[in-house]
Amino acid sequence: MKATFTVSSSLISEDVMLKKFKDDWGYDRAKRNTRTKLTFNDMPKLEFYIATITTPEEHAGKIAGYCGIGTYGDLLVDSGAYTLGGNAVKIANTPDFRGNGIYGTLRGLRNGEVERRADSSNLPFLVLLQTDSRAHSYYGSREYATNTENIPEWALNRVKVTPKQWFVYNENEPVKKAWENVLVKDDNKEWKNILKRAQFTKNFKLLKATVLSIYEELEVGKEMTNPELYDKFPEHIKKVANELGIKLPAGSFTGWYKNKGYNWVQAKAMMIGKNAGLIENGYTNLDNRQRVMVAKRV
Repeated sequence: MKATFTVSSSLISEDVMLKKFKDDWGYDRAKRNTRTKLTFNDMPKLEFYIATITTPEEHAGKIAGYCGIGTYGDLLVDSGAYTLGGNAVKIANTPDFRGNGIYGTLRGLRNGEVERRADSSNLPFLVLLQTDSRAHSYYGSREYATNTENIPEWALNRVKVTPKQWFVYNENEPVKKAWENVLVKDDNKEWKNILKRAQFTKNFKLLKATVLSIYEELEVGKEMTNPELYDKFPEHIKKVANELGIKLPAGSFTGWYKNKGYNWVQAKAMMIGKNAGLIENGYTNLDNRQRVMVAKRV
């Protein structure tokens, strides 16, 4: 059935969502924790965005679909998506609202929220898909890692025994102890995400060169302070882009950085520096010869 719809601006619980299906359509959907064939059916917390019908008027305000987020202590997961149709038509004589763009709209809303949570909490977000799912290209285009093992061990043990493929945002990449491995690898998520938010996703060369440019100015044994690293990021990325002949995208990188990027860079840069042995007790710990080696490798 052709329909228009609106989506919720906030997440609701599974109980509220299922009750709405029952109240609106007389359709009982099973709770996720009763569906034993699901790989992830025991999340401590489940939340859902829902779509409700606006037209046709006879169905206005009724639920048409959902898309959810499941939260474990160390992992965020897709907790399912559904658009009214299929068995509901047979069981409860409901309309079939598939084909109206409900799933895609809800998925986009959900993924925007869960990716923000993954970044802020430093947790991976996992989506498990059938091998023939048409969503593979969607998650690939968003640079999710495919079948990565950099997820909590208990989750890896679950997905490995399925015939499905899994896609992960913000995977738990083991932090390498060598400076060159931390900053030179193209798939380093910590710094790659800075570019992603500034629409520089593909310019890994620019990112790496910018980070090196900043660290090259620092003296060994000098205390790390905000003006020396974080405040210089916009300045250095523009300078390096000019040197490499890379045209920065339209829009204000400085504005993004000032409003959102600054705190993110501040937290991640210090963490990487400490884990890589570049910073000890807040001071730089890298000699000039090592810096030259790294610069040449880039």
